[in-house]
Amino acid sequence: MNKLFTLIISVLVLASCNQNKAVIEANIEGAAEKEFVIKKLNINKQEIVDTIKTDASGYFKFKADVIKGNPDFFYIYKGDKKLASIILNGGEKVKLKLDTLGNNLSVEGYEEAVKLAESEKTFTNAVKKFDSLAVVFTNAKASGDTAAERAANLKLGSLYVKYKQAAIKSLYQNPKSITNVYLLYQKFPGELPVFGSNMDGLLFKRVYDSLAVVYPESKYLPMLKKESEDRQKYNDMAFKMMGATETSFPDIQLPDINGKFRSLTDLKGKVILLSFWTVSDVKQ
Repeated sequence: MNKLFTLIISVLVLASCNQNKAVIEANIEGAAEKEFVIKKLNINKQEIVDTIKTDASGYFKFKADVIKGNPDFFYIYKGDKKLASIILNGGEKVKLKLDTLGNNLSVEGYEEAVKLAESEKTFTNAVKKFDSLAVVFTNAKASGDTAAERAANLKLGSLYVKYKQAAIKSLYQNPKSITNVYLLYQKFPGELPVFGSNMDGLLFKRVYDSLAVVYPESKYLPMLKKESEDRQKYNDMAFKMMGATETSFPDIQLPDINGKFRSLTDLKGKVILLSFWTVSDVKQ
């Protein structure tokens, strides 16, 4: 009886451990016995987790510590070049096939990892088109060809808007997908965010509300919540400023540089410099 009880406990512990482990299996063409770096996203920065070496066929297997129900973003690097982005969840396995340039990537297994690969491929193609149009725009501007410059600028704007519309559609169609975190923080070249408008705060809130139901312990939730709240505060302030009426300044009385009290109305029509400070501004 005691042996059976011990066996049951051992099986339960093993099952629990497996639920908090995720596996990457990768076949990398032309990478026999090569080293690759595995990185993990920690909120807003990537940290090295391990260095893996492939076998003679370009294969490697990596086990990551990932709590089930709290997916994490991982990346495979060859030197400074990122070859693949992967989402892992505890108890899940992802199989990859690619080459040393990150081309011809195929992903099988965990559904979220497959979605991320598709999203990243779509965005990469959009960025390539954006870069090409940016070159045309720059060359046209340098040569003084205003017509070509205007045409390229319109195409850039159209590409940006169409991509954002497609990304919003994806957010709505897959409300509980952790890939939405990736979508919300995408940036085109020149640090141009896809969701940079303060009105996009509503989308951040929508994603936060949806993911909070599925992944209540996710470390990305506080970030999404703060982004949503910050943008809402800005919108509230902008709305109040738009509705504000013009008013005159208060007739403050303050000492001038000679210690003589002066009122603002005495200085009407002159340039006034007001300097406000607190004790906390004084260095000890």
